[in-house]
Amino acid sequence: MRIHRFKMRKASSVMVIGLVGLLSAVVTAGVARGDGRVTPSPDGGHVAHADARAYLLDHLRDLAAGDGVWLSTRLQDQLPNHLYSIDGAEAGPISPGLVVGEVIDVAKGAGFALADPDAETRTVTDFDAPNAMWRVVEISLSVESGFGAAAGRDTVTVGLPVGGGTDPGLILEGLRGERIVVLYDEPGRFSHDRTLPAVSERAGSLIGFVDAEGAVEFPSLGEDLDGYLDDLGTAESIISAAQQPVTTTQVEIVDGIPVVQG
Repeated sequence: MRIHRFKMRKASSVMVIGLVGLLSAVVTAGVARGDGRVTPSPDGGHVAHADARAYLLDHLRDLAAGDGVWLSTRLQDQLPNHLYSIDGAEAGPISPGLVVGEVIDVAKGAGFALADPDAETRTVTDFDAPNAMWRVVEISLSVESGFGAAAGRDTVTVGLPVGGGTDPGLILEGLRGERIVVLYDEPGRFSHDRTLPAVSERAGSLIGFVDAEGAVEFPSLGEDLDGYLDDLGTAESIISAAQQPVTTTQVEIVDGIPVVQG
């Protein structure tokens, strides 16, 4: 039962589950090599990491989906120590893995395109393929703090979907060396590598960037950021919340509609 694949929408004062779809945005800027390393631009300048980082965050903001009310109303409810049980079934978390750590490697995963636009058949392509509608960037982190599926691990690699219209080199460069917070799903989502877990989604990808003071920004959350983070606006507070005792929320299916109890 993969609760994390769904979001909640209001309908006649009850909560209805709807499937989450990947979004793609066309964003262009900068110049990058085919191997992902940033090269001099045509005017002789170079793309600095700070510029690539700003480009990446802007793209993640563009992917934010502001509609809908989600099963987790706070980041605390999305952590691995908060479980959901549907109709008394075995409880599980929305996001089974949580990592706070430094990005030690960024690699090209795969591109995905429509082999048959009429039938909307998706096919795996090369990461750099010009017809890719979206791509998967593979992010490896050294684990500073890991919870749930990440507990006890030294490194974790996750897949981050990005829009096909982006500059792949800038996306890769924008991630390098960053200290980030990542919530991630069980493996199986990506057809090019069924062992690769995906970054969890809630309006957008749940990847947060930690600044020098420890504050965390989740660019895909957009205007929903403050209310969703509640009092978990720093890496330290997120780690502390993940260390708290496990809690469980009961969800009952009433006439085919899931209703959160309590």
